[in-house]
Amino acid sequence: MTYNDYLLSPEWQVKRVAALEAAGHRCQVCNSPDSLEVHHRTYERLYHEQPGDLTVLCATCHGLHSSRMHKPPYYWLRSLGYYIEVPVYE
Repeated sequence: MTYNDYLLSPEWQVKRVAALEAAGHRCQVCNSPDSLEVHHRTYERLYHEQPGDLTVLCATCHGLHSSRMHKPPYYWLRSLGYYIEVPVYE
């Protein structure tokens, strides 16, 4: 199964809904309820994700994270006015 097929599968939809419910249907960075996406924090257990492998982000935060993930840590959060610590995985 390809990754895109997986994202359309009933198995992924169950995990996606569970992540959204666990986050209270809010972005876990800025608390927005709009345009929510479930982001993989790791692909180690792809197709067998655990709840901690996923995080809910709004489209804006997800885009900022994706475009800045190769810059020094915390910059993308600081650009939103947030000063929280985010673990850095190398």
